[in-house]
Amino acid sequence: MDRLRALLEDPFSEHPEHEASAQPPPTWGRHLVVSCSSWAEQRPTQEDPPSASLSPCGTSSLPQRFGAHPEQVR
Repeated sequence: MDRLRALLEDPFSEHPEHEASAQPPPTWGRHLVVSCSSWAEQRPTQEDPPSASLSPCGTSSLPQRFGAHPEQVR
């Protein structure tokens, strides 16, 4: 999770220590499809904290979900 968080916090910078993450997907994963419609099945319940909210087809809450404070999000 820490590696993913570091990449998502600064996605357009070079990350030589995470070069494997920039490679094409493996053969078995080339046909996986991720759809915006899948967000509805993953919506947090009322018991979930506000920081766990998901946005349909968006990433507006993604940095908060990974522990970044709103003022740290660029």
